[in-house]
This record gives sequence, structure tokens and C-alpha cells, in this order.
Amino acid sequence: MFEGMPQAPIRFISMDTPHVHRMALWLSSLAEAYKPGDARRSYYHAIKQRLSVQFSKHALVLPDTSAPFWKTTNYLDGVNGVYRWHYATTSGSGYGPYEGSGAMTLGWWSFLHTTPVRDLYRSLAEAFPLKANAIATYVGPNTSRKRNPLVTEPACYTNGFRELLSRLAYQQTFQLAQDKIN
Repeated sequence: MFEGMPQAPIRFISMDTPHVHRMALWLSSLAEAYKPGDARRSYYHAIKQRLSVQFSKHALVLPDTSAPFWKTTNYLDGVNGVYRWHYATTSGSGYGPYEGSGAMTLGWWSFLHTTPVRDLYRSLAEAFPLKANAIATYVGPNTSRKRNPLVTEPACYTNGFRELLSRLAYQQTFQLAQDKIN
């Protein structure tokens, strides 16, 4: 896809969105290691809050008329350049704009416990079965790694696996919202 394109690394680029998606749960786990009122607990909760704002304002992309499905930029700061340029397991020269978006269907962002993320997973769960253009974007150039047939892309988007994860993510965010009300 990007053959012949010269490398153009960005100095000080932020973390890639497909990997940072686990951070919300890590920060929750770190915070919960401390008792309520402990400054370290508050510290980790504050980082999680900033991650939530960063994700919602810079990396999460709403469906629109040209691509009526949820997407994420390839990098958490909103930069959407090539991800995994000439990576060993990437079939092609790298992931183009939004092609790391499939990671959001794994549900990890639900641990941010925010309304925008709850809306994301509600809408995503309702979108199954996904349209071909959404699946093509979410898979990107795919990987050459051997995987369990249940999670192999693109099949995981049509065999119920990613749909189940998206529904569970929505249920988890919905339940947390209910717990806050009660």
C-alpha cells in the first residue's frame, strides 16, 4: 500500500492507539492497590481521567457519511500516519489511517468508564453484523502470525467473537453507570 513511500518518522510521536487501549485497566488496577484517600490512588485516577480525555477528544472518531462506523486514529494524539512501518508480521508496508481501529472492538476502552466510551460500545454492538468497509478498515493489512481460528481476522468480525466483546464492553460500561446512580 505504501511501497515506494519514503520513511517520514515523527519525532516524539505519542503511543499507538492499538496498544494503549489496555492502559485504562492497568491504571484502575494500580489505583485500587491503594486505600481511598491515599495520594497514590488519586494520582492513578487522575492519569486515567487524562487518558479518557485524550482518547475521546483526539483518537476516537465518530461515524460519518464517508465511513459510517467508529474508528480510532493510529496514534493517541490524533496523528493518523502509518503504523508499524515495514513491521515483521505486517503483510504490506504498514497500517494506514484508521487501520488500527479494530483493537477497539476488543473492549478494553470500556474500562475508562465514561459516557463517550459507553456510547461507543452501545453503537458498536448495535452495528453488528459489520459492513465490509468497516471490517476492511479494522483488519488493515492483517498479520502473518498464526492465531486461533476464533480470533483470526477477518473471521472474528463475522463469527460472533468481536460482536460478543463489544456487547460485553457496553454491558460493563452500562452497569458501571447504573452503579454510580445507585
